[in-house]
Amino acid sequence: MTTIAGGNDGSAQPYLWKTYDTMMENMIRSKRVKKRTKCDDKSISKCCAFLLSHEQDLSPVPDFTKLVGSDKDEKKNMLISSLKNQANHFRQRFNFTDSEVEIISRSLAYIGDDCARIISRKKRDKDAGGIDSSDGDDPRLSIVRAWHKTKEIGHILQENSMSTYMFILSNSGEGNNEIDALVDDALLEVISCYHTMYESNEKTVTIRLKSLMSRGKVVEAEDMLKALAAQTEISGKHDKAVVRLRTYMPLMEHYCAIGNLTSTLRLYRQMQACPGIHWDVESYSLLLSSLARFGYFFSDDKNETNGNKFDTSDDVNLYGPILFDSLVSDMAKDILELTEETSSEIIDSFQIGMKAYFDKQSKFDDSGKDQVLSSQNYIVERVKIPKGNGTCPVTGVKLRLLALDEFQRQNVHDTLLEMSQSTTEEWMASIQARNQKESNEKKEGNTESIQDENYGYQELLKFSKWLE
Repeated sequence: MTTIAGGNDGSAQPYLWKTYDTMMENMIRSKRVKKRTKCDDKSISKCCAFLLSHEQDLSPVPDFTKLVGSDKDEKKNMLISSLKNQANHFRQRFNFTDSEVEIISRSLAYIGDDCARIISRKKRDKDAGGIDSSDGDDPRLSIVRAWHKTKEIGHILQENSMSTYMFILSNSGEGNNEIDALVDDALLEVISCYHTMYESNEKTVTIRLKSLMSRGKVVEAEDMLKALAAQTEISGKHDKAVVRLRTYMPLMEHYCAIGNLTSTLRLYRQMQACPGIHWDVESYSLLLSSLARFGYFFSDDKNETNGNKFDTSDDVNLYGPILFDSLVSDMAKDILELTEETSSEIIDSFQIGMKAYFDKQSKFDDSGKDQVLSSQNYIVERVKIPKGNGTCPVTGVKLRLLALDEFQRQNVHDTLLEMSQSTTEEWMASIQARNQKESNEKKEGNTESIQDENYGYQELLKFSKWLE
């Protein structure tokens, strides 16, 4: 982990902490802290000196990021024990009272609130197209410093305060590699500590996933999602699952972008196995477009496609038209149709992939004969299905019939009748209100009359009988 002891290692200059120093000094001397702790000025000054000191007195503590993968209870006990030892070491070294420790811990929590407000104000200014209202200092650095002070006193932040720290640290900076490295190190520790001490949620999982991926730890990111999905399956609480489609998508987008077929299909099968994940049209479009663009749907050679090796030890690695048929069959179970935008994206990707693949094939064809298989054998376009027979005019494939079973039919029937009754009542109420208004204003010419209260119900019942 990166050392931030006030620039002693040469990696961070003292000016980087000026925001923290100013904010913390104002915070610890504020009425908010004094009112909650009821300490005298001497204790306040003592705590302020510690919080503003650039020196650190950390005894060896476990790297929170190394605790990932062990049993959660064991990991939690290990962390609590380590921080308890650190708290005792801190008390012995500085002789702080319980009240003084409370001053420090509250100040460390409150500075997170202030930094979060700065981040939010910056975002509002940016969205409004106005001038940045801050003075250019990065509030993330204040939280980096505050986090190290929190570890130094062996304190465990409350859940909401730790979540606030994550929110601040997960914001992007100005592209300074030195600062971003410090922030990223702290973020990964805060997330790991949060997942150890408290229940994970979708927001924290997503932040941790993106943090791991930004550090190039893609395998660890996938393992984390797999473990969380397994925990959900064991508990059976799918309605409270922290891993959703949008949680997985940053990792799926990464695999699709680099054209890694093995990883893409492995993650896809993992997502398909999760009961709480439901693929939408945009996600299928991303998957099909990326694989088509890399030419994976055109190869009859499972050992190599477009320069990318297959891992034949895993049966998820289908290839060529078989792969396409498998994915589209899955898609047909989840969605009824593609939007115009997604269909255009898929068509463009197929055209790019076909051209690249068959251009490459022609370079290696030294037989002097025309290739039997070429891009001319593939047709990718949007077609209009005739209403009469439901058959594709290009492929001759007939669309499947979506039939309802008896239970589904009865449910649709009853629901429609119920909806018609409530809708009719709303319609009647609006007509009555308008007629009353017109009557009060003594207007004439209102030709719209109130129908029988069962009008909508009766009309829908007639339609239902006709449909049968």
